[in-house]
Amino acid sequence: MYGTARAITPLLDRPLEGPVYLRSSSHKLPDLVAALRGQIEIDLVGRIDSVNGGIRTTFESVPDAPVSRFTLQMQGGKKGLLQNNTNICRGTHKSTALFDGQNGKTADQRPVLKAECRSSRHRKSRSG
Repeated sequence: MYGTARAITPLLDRPLEGPVYLRSSSHKLPDLVAALRGQIEIDLVGRIDSVNGGIRTTFESVPDAPVSRFTLQMQGGKKGLLQNNTNICRGTHKSTALFDGQNGKTADQRPVLKAECRSSRHRKSRSG
């Protein structure tokens, strides 16, 4: 398991939640799967590919339901799947999220990345 996912929809009483993992695929890179469970069960499958020096995950088939909030938390550090080439604990860094709805509407966002960073005071006390 590489992380967890949580989806909130106004159509259900409770959020859908579950593990995020990789599975083999016929593409160069594995698929990313969010196994969402709750009042209903959905395996949200994303195709991972490389674009312009970065990676992209595309979810081509998603349920036709409104989602008011989707949270993807991935493990970081030594157990993490991805590594950043910059220190995301310094400054503000954003990701790119492009959404194309089945109704033709689009929503492009630049959400701020949230990292769990140790304070410098915590690091000093552990090393000294």
